Amino acid sequence: IAAIILAGGRGKRMKSKGVNKVVVPLGNKQMILHAVDRLTELLISPIIVVVGFAKESVMKVLDGKVVFAHQSKRLGTAHAVMCALKKVPEDVDTVLVLNGDDSAFYTEDIIKKLIESHLKKKSALSFLTIAVNNPVGLGRVIKYKDSVIGIVEEKDATQKQRKITEINPACYIFEVSFLKKYLGKVKKSEFLKVLKNTIGK
Repeated sequence: IAAIILAGGRGKRMKSKGVNKVVVPLGNKQMILHAVDRLTELLISPIIVVVGFAKESVMKVLDGKVVFAHQSKRLGTAHAVMCALKKVPEDVDTVLVLNGDDSAFYTEDIIKKLIESHLKKKSALSFLTIAVNNPVGLGRVIKYKDSVIGIVEEKDATQKQRKITEINPACYIFEVSFLKKYLGKVKKSEFLKVLKNTIGK
């Protein structure tokens, strides 16, 4: 199992000037280091970090710990994953994809359970969901009975859907063959639409 950490975004909401948001300190170390150290403890390798905005600040913190993939133009999540996929070794068949900021809060137990569930069910893709008290601004997970049938961003959600408190934090596990088949078909801002159309197939 390999991991792809997305760390190329500008982080406008955090207003981090001159550095990427993922190197902002959280507790005793930079935010992204929490995730990298946890994945290293789980023997996930290689860890591929996608860099873009203020990439020097990220590369300085992670020098020698990870493999870097460069996203020269910020063309969305699918494009960032595609940049990293080129660095995934041929003998790797499963890849964990997560963001470089909020992944700092994932415990070892959460990641292990997600991986174990994915492998046990032999899924093409699996993803984490989280129940929150205030889901404003976040993608809602749409279910029918116990089955996920879609993910809807708040701007596209109905009033009823906006009351849903189960959200998508963007932590996924994919079979590499699945990514290679579908990733090239995804247009910017349509990553979640592809997930919606392929869940259950």
